[in-house]
Amino acid sequence: VISEIHTTDELVNNMAMNIEKYKKDLAIFIDNSTYFEPSSRSEKSTEFLKLLKRILTQAKNLYGINIAFIVICHTNKIERDARLDLNVLKGNGNLNNFADRVTAIGRVPKHNDKRYIKVLKSRTGNIDEKLRIYRTSGNPRFIYIGDAKEDDVLDGRYREPKETISEDLGKKWYQEKLAGKGYGTIAREHFKLPAVDKNDTDEIKKEKQKRFEKNKGIVKYQIKKYKEK
Repeated sequence: VISEIHTTDELVNNMAMNIEKYKKDLAIFIDNSTYFEPSSRSEKSTEFLKLLKRILTQAKNLYGINIAFIVICHTNKIERDARLDLNVLKGNGNLNNFADRVTAIGRVPKHNDKRYIKVLKSRTGNIDEKLRIYRTSGNPRFIYIGDAKEDDVLDGRYREPKETISEDLGKKWYQEKLAGKGYGTIAREHFKLPAVDKNDTDEIKKEKQKRFEKNKGIVKYQIKKYKEK
């Protein structure tokens, strides 16, 4: 954990100390992109990138380990639902050029509890045109719920996908019910619903219970539907 770092030298020395201490692959989070920012500090940011590259090379050569730098930054002042691309990231082009991968998190319009993740740059593969959509309440904090086209998301046309159940799955649930399992047990096992934890906040407990009741209802409806067939 790096805290209260005020200068480039302090940051680099701290990184070197941790590399020497652990001698294994590390992920180093830099929760501030100040050193990458432009204006009169353009030379400063360039020198800082050179230092990071030197650390990467030395760690590889001396210990055979890999270092992943994860830099967190904010967008420039833009409209709330503006399209996210490399141009809106705070900082100069040095950071974007240096990075192997750039990923952005945006808010889904008209859905306060949903965020989308968009890959803006990747040196290791193709970039998917669709956005990955997540619900932000519950535990874990980000729950993946599906993909969607960017235009649909930003134009407010996104609709959360409904659960689709095959006839084979309906049959499986029906047989499990005959074997003595309750609707709630089947729902927890199939949808991998997390149990309520004593450390959960009231909000998280409420969200978990809401998801449980919803999916329990899906199981009950599908079993009834299969039985009627």
